[in-house]
Amino acid sequence: MIDWIRPARTGWPRAVAVSLLVVVAFGVALPSCEAGVGQKDIRAAGQEELAKGIKATERNQLKKAIKLLERADSLAPQGSVLARLELAKCHARREDYGRQVDAARGAAEIATTSEQRLEAYRLLASGLIKRATTGKGRGAEDFLAAAEALGHAVDETDNPNHRAALTFDRGVSLMRAGKDGDGTIVLLEYLRLKPDGAFARLARSYVERPARARENLLPDMALDTLDGDRLTDETLEGKVLVLDSWATWCGPCRAALPTLRNLHQLGEESGFLTVVSISSEPDDKVSAFAHAHDMN
Repeated sequence: MIDWIRPARTGWPRAVAVSLLVVVAFGVALPSCEAGVGQKDIRAAGQEELAKGIKATERNQLKKAIKLLERADSLAPQGSVLARLELAKCHARREDYGRQVDAARGAAEIATTSEQRLEAYRLLASGLIKRATTGKGRGAEDFLAAAEALGHAVDETDNPNHRAALTFDRGVSLMRAGKDGDGTIVLLEYLRLKPDGAFARLARSYVERPARARENLLPDMALDTLDGDRLTDETLEGKVLVLDSWATWCGPCRAALPTLRNLHQLGEESGFLTVVSISSEPDDKVSAFAHAHDMN
């Protein structure tokens, strides 16, 4: 069945025609045998470009690295998962989150190991979240896609710490997409895995008030006032808060005092605005300065 493609029996015209058929069928221009370039040479060239790209990345030569890594990916017969992962990292560092998403998704499609898939899904989720957060993406759709990628990442790891962190991020992504019920279930799973984990307090806060996951709300805090009172985010809830970070030695801080006093007065009259000035200096120094400058 294959004797007809042998050039020795058919002559060069048919051999040329068959070569063209092969090129059309595979959609690529095959290297000339006369030039001495074979598949091994192509793979070797791809590996060389990959090594150069990684080195350029380490030197923070990101534009150069991207060109080299794209070349390495194109030279690999099925694409290079390592090149695509490095490309995703380069695009992330350049804050080009759309291209980060494309590179990470491409890496996930051809990854052959759990480690590769885990890294690809992690980079994919990160790019989608960053793209949505910066307003350059598709909003809730990107957060949902990120949650899906994080779910795949959870399936690829046996490390309990990684699994917990990915689960937390997945729950938050679902809430940011408006899926509060699903997000709550996932965050409760995180709390089961890490009841005293680094994000446990935040997870409980989001479960109690899912809006916190998608709005720039005041985080949990507790402050001691000069009068010995305890000021928390709960006591300030429902008010407009002017949070002033200052120091006794700060010239601009002193210049702002008249404006802050006026705001404080307006807040007392309306009942809807509070001015809180925070300093990390010793109490006696802050107290003396506040009394001298009528910082009530």
